[in-house]
Amino acid sequence: MKMNPAIHAAALAVLLMWQSTSPAAAANPSFACTGNLLPAEAVVCSDDSLAALDRTLAADYKGKLDNTPANQRTAMENAEREWIAERNSCGANKSCISNAYQVRIGQLSAAAKPAPAATTANPSFACTGSLLPAEAVVCSDVSLAALDRTLATDYKSKFDSLPASQRTALESAEKTWIAQRNSCGTNKFCISNAYQARISQLLAAAQAPPAAASCLASGGATQANIYVSQCTEVTTATHPPCNTANACALIISEISRGCGLIGAGAPAFCAAYK
Repeated sequence: MKMNPAIHAAALAVLLMWQSTSPAAAANPSFACTGNLLPAEAVVCSDDSLAALDRTLAADYKGKLDNTPANQRTAMENAEREWIAERNSCGANKSCISNAYQVRIGQLSAAAKPAPAATTANPSFACTGSLLPAEAVVCSDVSLAALDRTLATDYKSKFDSLPASQRTALESAEKTWIAQRNSCGTNKFCISNAYQARISQLLAAAQAPPAAASCLASGGATQANIYVSQCTEVTTATHPPCNTANACALIISEISRGCGLIGAGAPAFCAAYK
């Protein structure tokens, strides 16, 4: 018996939203956190922020699929399967997973903005000397190099527009982002998402009131929430400054202090704060 195309599409949408999973956790993504999970799925099931992003993406995907002509749904379903595989390639890297969700949500809400055209890979930094794996990948890829130039331009514009008292926080945020990008290694998907998320953060921050000094205003919501999550994970303070209303520099200082106190058993992200 041949299945009705509309029923098939609806069934596939449900299948994509309810993926195979691991033991139940406090977080509540769009899929059930039971069964044998891949590392990336397990991380989403254990993190409230990532679970919220997953629910947002699931709702956006269903809304987009429902409004897509029948003859175009197969392509969209295939694209979603490919994205799930790419997200899973992040492993347990929370930053990579978060960026993957942010970028995919942006793609579904509006056509992704193409990177500036280029004929050769020519990022904002010199592709000479001893390069880290992520830097080498950017130097060998035209699209990633173009994203790097865009980010460098946006960062300079944001930096120049800030009063001197707020520039240190932005510089600290950029150094932390570079470390996070480098943690992607040779994963092009991870690197691309890192650039796109950071560019979005700088654009969002540019629209914030100039006088605002909070991490939310200077670093953008995504980056500020990453800092707060990391701060909360390592702090030992009774009243820690793990709040987006505080300056990024203050939150970063607490992360660095907490990581230092934990020592060898510190989370992987602590490497970025040494």
